[in-house]
Amino acid sequence: MTLLSNLAMLVGLLKPYEGPFLRRGRIIPNVRFYDEREWRYLPGGFDKLKTLPREAYLDFARLREANDEMRNLPRLSFGPSDIKYVVVATEVEISPHDP
Repeated sequence: MTLLSNLAMLVGLLKPYEGPFLRRGRIIPNVRFYDEREWRYLPGGFDKLKTLPREAYLDFARLREANDEMRNLPRLSFGPSDIKYVVVATEVEISPHDP
C-alpha cells in the first residue's frame, strides 16, 4: 500500500467525538458520536474513491452519486451465527425469549 492509500484508510476510520449532525436536510446540534460505539469496515477499493468536500454533503444529487459509487464496492457478508456478543447498557434492553 502506498502512503496515500494508508492515509485514505486511516481517514475512513476516523470520526469526530461530537458536533453537529446532518440528517435528512436537518442539522442536529451537539451529537456525541463517541456514544455510538460503532465499528467500521473499509472494503477493498475504498482508497480509490473521491473525497467529498464539505459542501457536497448539502448537494443531495452529488451525495447520491457518491453513495452509488460506494454501493459498487465489495460488501461485508455475515449472518446471525457470526455474532458472538451484543453489548447493552441495561438488562431492560434485552428482549424476552422462550427457553
